[in-house]
Amino acid sequence: MLFKSHKQEVIIIAENDASSATKITDELQSNNFYNLKFAVNGAEIHNIIRKYYQNPEAIGLIIVSENLPGCQIKDLCSATITLSGRRQLS
Repeated sequence: MLFKSHKQEVIIIAENDASSATKITDELQSNNFYNLKFAVNGAEIHNIIRKYYQNPEAIGLIIVSENLPGCQIKDLCSATITLSGRRQLS
């Protein structure tokens, strides 16, 4: 669940299906979440996350399609845990 305190944090949407990405974006924006970053493949999401290495608290949420090209979900989760020091939900 996202709260008002998350509205300034970055939400990363990693989705290669344009229709799905649009639906996610519309839903978030209808709830006043506008700080969105987009990736359509594994390389792009890694580049976005890398920019927040020194400030992982700026990332509020990462939404990743399980079919994202060039993205190994387990590796991404491991990298994200290392970055933030937090654990993801299984």
